[in-house]
Amino acid sequence: MNRIIALSGFIALTSVIACGEPEPEADPPCDFNSVEDVFPADGVNNAYYRTSVEVRLDDADADATIEIDGVSGTVEVVDDRVIFTPDDVLDSSTEYTMTTTYTGEDGSACPVETTFTTSEVGAAIGTVSDLVGNSYDLDLESGRFVQPEGIGSLLGKYLGDVTIYLAVESASDTKIKMVGALADETTVTQQDHCSPTIDFPEADFANPYFEVDATGQTTSFTVSGITVDIDDLVVSGAFSPDGTYIAGGVLAGSIDTRPLVDLVEEGGEPDAICELAGSIGVDCEECPDGEMLCLSLYVDNLAAPQATSTTITPQTETEMCATYGANVGDECYDDCNAA
Repeated sequence: MNRIIALSGFIALTSVIACGEPEPEADPPCDFNSVEDVFPADGVNNAYYRTSVEVRLDDADADATIEIDGVSGTVEVVDDRVIFTPDDVLDSSTEYTMTTTYTGEDGSACPVETTFTTSEVGAAIGTVSDLVGNSYDLDLESGRFVQPEGIGSLLGKYLGDVTIYLAVESASDTKIKMVGALADETTVTQQDHCSPTIDFPEADFANPYFEVDATGQTTSFTVSGITVDIDDLVVSGAFSPDGTYIAGGVLAGSIDTRPLVDLVEEGGEPDAICELAGSIGVDCEECPDGEMLCLSLYVDNLAAPQATSTTITPQTETEMCATYGANVGDECYDDCNAA
């Protein structure tokens, strides 16, 4: 009996010597990649009903895809981002389940499930005329800087303090007329009377969604003592059912990078920001003066609560300058700000 036990121990010992330490188990194939970020975030309960869905992967995967239960749409893969755009608007106050699928190391499918719920925004406003006279505080800091791709967050750092007021001048079931105004940098809660208001043209209104634009105009505002120009400004969003706030706001246009150079490189060349953008594959575009020094600006997911204590007074640049007895130009703005 003792010989049998000894023999068994000898066999076990020689097996360990022959085979060495046990091999560690390989990582599961899906650990080869991962979902790093989801928009709308998992579990969020106030997603915008006109939202697109975006997922950022740890590593780019050209075959990655997104599906949302009961929703048809198109999928686009841009580097490490996967974007799903619904064919139609989503229902308000509804939970959706989305599945992101990327490719595992062995070629297998790796699904990741998340959920989000849309807010009440999307339901029509009962009495549209009640919007007339309302002003809304469109705070850029509340939004997501999508473009310029790669450096949008950099611009957001400097432009995030900018507030644009939107005031409703007239509204019907099919049309809406709004005027924009910049907030005073000092008080924030008041209109900047040293900047002309933005006279948006009357636009189509698909209750509760609006899209107004200043195409062909240059909108200027001052931040940190620097005047920034945005050409062809477009602002869109949707009113809440009771008209007390705007959700899903989008601000888009073309921004002149030259005034912003000192914010990233004091005394830098006029094309400093465009050089930075070019280093990550983003090309500057033509400005109104023909110089290739502008970038597309796109900020989404903006929130705009009703500014109940703010009244917007429309004024043109000529009207503003006439107050100070000066011609339109820098002298007028200097006199106004010094007053």
